[in-house]
Amino acid sequence: MYTTLLFLFVIVAFVLVVAILLQPDKKGLSGASVFGSSEGSAFGGRETMDFLHKLTIYLGVSFFVLAILIGFMSKTEFKNKAAADETSSIIMERGKSAPGAGLPKMPAATEAPAALPGAPAAPQPAQAPAAPAGK
Repeated sequence: MYTTLLFLFVIVAFVLVVAILLQPDKKGLSGASVFGSSEGSAFGGRETMDFLHKLTIYLGVSFFVLAILIGFMSKTEFKNKAAADETSSIIMERGKSAPGAGLPKMPAATEAPAALPGAPAAPQPAQAPAAPAGK
């Protein structure tokens, strides 16, 4: 829902900018004259100016309503995220206070690992031959 409203907000903002740029100024010059149109064209008639004026009003109201809705939704979304961050920080603090708490102990380096039942015995290392005594 939040993403949809955000997308709609961006579209409304873009169309609002275009509608404002197409409107005539107070001196009666058509805003569409920038694009080379004349008074009798699609953007030059009085009916079109009334349409652009109404469209600008509707888009402006939509822009502000969407901005308020997105603001409320992001407030709750960030509040939920902050609660999750707080929970994870508590978990991290517990982990820091007792490192290795709850983990199995490693065998000491002098202990040999126990053989698994049914596994073949590990071969014994061969002893070096003794040096001849006579030489």
